[in-house]
Amino acid sequence: FIPDAIIANSVSGMDYHKKAGYYPRRFEIIPNGFETERFKPSDRVRASFRKINRIDEDVPLIGMVARFDPMKDHALFFEVASMISNLRKGVRFILVGKGMDDNNPDILKMMDKNHLTEKVLLMGIRSDLNHVYPALDLLISTSAFGEGFPNVIGEAMSCGVPVVATDVGDSAYLLGNGGKIVPHGDAKEIAQTCVDLLSLPVDERKRIGFSGRERIKKHFSIDQVSRQYLDLFNNISLES
Repeated sequence: FIPDAIIANSVSGMDYHKKAGYYPRRFEIIPNGFETERFKPSDRVRASFRKINRIDEDVPLIGMVARFDPMKDHALFFEVASMISNLRKGVRFILVGKGMDDNNPDILKMMDKNHLTEKVLLMGIRSDLNHVYPALDLLISTSAFGEGFPNVIGEAMSCGVPVVATDVGDSAYLLGNGGKIVPHGDAKEIAQTCVDLLSLPVDERKRIGFSGRERIKKHFSIDQVSRQYLDLFNNISLES
């Protein structure tokens, strides 16, 4: 049995399956889609989140949304966060995802080793990320490998948050002008890139975030992706 088509959500995903021996009649890349009316900038959400978590409006807040897994490289994140704290006083960090809580001894050790215990808020698993992203000034993705089309980057962009991400999977293609792509493993460059973005005037940083949101709306909204699926199904039907 040979399928009429195989759909991958990323170039890296398609390449992986080709190397595994998948050669259908047709190979299509259709990216993940994002709910841009759910994930959107909100001053109200930002203020509420910061009030609940006792984070002043003028405190730079950097987040990472990722489960505890070697591919996400939290060790690199904490190394970067330590450098950022030394370069820019007053920065706070939040970590969201499975294993990002006080029950994870590995995370607690990393925080202690990098002198970040008082600067990191562990939030565990959250189902309301649309109420988290708008409170951030920057999102970091330090993935080492295994990424295809990273949803957290697109969700943060849709909320108008600039992103600094390692050049893994399709992160660079997704990000566009919505932030900066950095090489994995170079903690110093990642940290300096984050500090440079935080040091921009607020309006300039918002402009970068706006650019990212417009990119998501134009190329990766649910409506755009749905049309790509519909076009593919119609074409396959005509060819059958």
